Amino acid sequence: MDGTLLDLHFDDHFWLQFMPTHLPENHAFDDARMESNFYRPMQSTRGTLDWYCVDRWRERLEVPVMQDMARHRHLIRWRPGTTDFLRLARKAGKQIVIATNAHRDVWQLKADTLDLARFVDVVVSSHDYGKPKEDQHFWDSIRDQLDLDLDRCAFFDDSEAVLASAQTHGVGCVVGIDHPNSSREPRVLNAHLNIRDFSELIPGLLA
Repeated sequence: MDGTLLDLHFDDHFWLQFMPTHLPENHAFDDARMESNFYRPMQSTRGTLDWYCVDRWRERLEVPVMQDMARHRHLIRWRPGTTDFLRLARKAGKQIVIATNAHRDVWQLKADTLDLARFVDVVVSSHDYGKPKEDQHFWDSIRDQLDLDLDRCAFFDDSEAVLASAQTHGVGCVVGIDHPNSSREPRVLNAHLNIRDFSELIPGLLA
């Protein structure tokens, strides 16, 4: 979802720019506490469910993370071509599933901001399964829950680790997004087929 359907600028701004300033200025975090409670967990939990879990961050930091996040909701935006692609894909009879590592509270904030739910058929959070998309358990669980033939599915993501996991665990077509954050330069994704944004796929749906 983030960096794929939605601009990753919101998440990067909140976690990498706002929080490192907000915590010292408003919650008396000194350098030692920033290192032990914020920077070190950012590195050590990457790719795990804890990294994506706002409940764990609220406990770890003892600050109202979701309230702070909601103050920046004006930065929640669609990526180019996304809504047109989703409309056309649904018109073509495709089932649209959001498979996200986002916590359900974060998903709800974004869904309420953009009326996201009306563009998709199903939303599955890795928190529902207790394992992130980087883990085989996620793919086994989503396959069983939705009765999917993963080999016939197309999956889009901005993370090479997640793309590799999807491919390894049976997804037939994986496509990387090489410009997830509009405020940064595009990435180089060497391991997978990649696109800049969904507008590239619209001509195929119109053919």
